[in-house]
Amino acid sequence: MKKSLSLLAVLAFSFGLIACDGDNVRSEMQMMGRYNSELISAASAEEFHKASENLQKFSLEAMNKRPSTVKSDEEFKAYQQGMQHFIDVVQQADQLAQQGKFEEAKDLTKQLLEMKNQYHAEFKNK
Repeated sequence: MKKSLSLLAVLAFSFGLIACDGDNVRSEMQMMGRYNSELISAASAEEFHKASENLQKFSLEAMNKRPSTVKSDEEFKAYQQGMQHFIDVVQQADQLAQQGKFEEAKDLTKQLLEMKNQYHAEFKNK
C-alpha cells in the first residue's frame, strides 16, 4: 500500500512539473505586463528606471524559457530574438530617461505595445 501511494505521489509530482512548464513563462509574461504598465505610467525618471529594471529582469527570464506554443528550435531562436529586441528597446528608453529625455523615453515605450502584439501573434496566438 505504501509503495502504491509513493508511486502515485511521484507520478502526480511529475505531471505537475510538466504541466507547470508553460505556466512559468506565463508568470514571467504577466510580470512583464505589470512592469510595462508601470513604465508607461511612470511620472519621473526614477520611477521609469525602477520599472525598466524590473521589466528587463522578467523579460530576460522569459527569454530563456520555451513557451509551450513554441515547438521547434528554430521557432525558439526566433522567439529569443524577439525578446532580445524587446529588451533592447526597454534599455534604450531607460537610457533616454536617465539622460533627462523623459518624454522621448515615454514615446519609445509605445513601441513595446506594438512589439507585444506582433510577437503574441507570431508565437502565442498561432
